[in-house]
Amino acid sequence: MKFMIAIWISALATAVCGKDETERPVQTQTRPVKAPTAGTHGVTETEIVLGEPAAFTGPWDGLGIEQWRGINAAVMEQNDAGGVHGRKIRVVVADDAYEADRAAPAVVKLVKEHDVFAIFAGGTPTIVKALPVVKEYHAREGLFYFANFTGAQAQRNPPYFEVVFNVRASYQQETKAMVDAYVAAGRKGIGTFVQDDAYGTDGR
Repeated sequence: MKFMIAIWISALATAVCGKDETERPVQTQTRPVKAPTAGTHGVTETEIVLGEPAAFTGPWDGLGIEQWRGINAAVMEQNDAGGVHGRKIRVVVADDAYEADRAAPAVVKLVKEHDVFAIFAGGTPTIVKALPVVKEYHAREGLFYFANFTGAQAQRNPPYFEVVFNVRASYQQETKAMVDAYVAAGRKGIGTFVQDDAYGTDGR
């Protein structure tokens, strides 16, 4: 999380989205990411506000809570070191319980109630539903998603790849690496056991 939050945001002034060489339709354009300036949504003279929709209730609350703890530790360290371009990072959260039907409302809440600069750390079942909302606000206000812990392919394909800055490899890239290793080891039969949802679909 320290890399995802502190290092990535610190590099906003010079960061460039790279090219992805996978066989599937993926992001192929490069474009500069400008340093945030006061007056930008979620950016003032003293702080940058980031939104984290995650599970803080329900059966997946441990995932959201522990993720927040790691993020908070990284943000505190970055702020103690001076923040980003002299601005402190402030993270606000919205509970989506890791449920797909609550994902879009959680993003809307972060935008409308907290005027966030960016959304980050999304998971597979939720980001698929949140992407259309982020794309809409991206067109109007420049909102974007970054450093998601999911490797879901939807965020790497049109029409959504332009509103996501990925740090993690995709599930397809990770699966390909595993299959390549098995083939190199002489394995000829590979079985899969996957969930019946968006996460499992990418695995297949």
